[in-house]
Amino acid sequence: MSRVFATPSPGPGSVIERVLRQRGLPPPNVAMVCESLLVLLGVISRTDHMTTLPATFFRQTRQAWRLTEVPIPDLLPRLDVHVLRRREASTTPVAQALLSWIRHHAAHGLEAGEETEVGRI
Repeated sequence: MSRVFATPSPGPGSVIERVLRQRGLPPPNVAMVCESLLVLLGVISRTDHMTTLPATFFRQTRQAWRLTEVPIPDLLPRLDVHVLRRREASTTPVAQALLSWIRHHAAHGLEAGEETEVGRI
């Protein structure tokens, strides 16, 4: 079965390649790279390809797109998150709220789905 990545390697989806390589397994057969999550969902829902999605995004879209989860017994490594912006650009209130949420999540080591005073992760 072929995989469809949401980002080109070495993006977040390539963590699967690393995990397989560490276990002595061949890399996945990559059918295509979709940089749009909506296009990715359309491809996955109409083919026999597989992909990885953030758990929250999967839960929000699985019924509408008729997706099925394939449980992965191994824990995947954590990903680093970087926020980039121009130095001279001012930060909007919405962007500041997002940065606060990310910092809170990182400081407390929270998992997706856990409740915090900043909101649901």
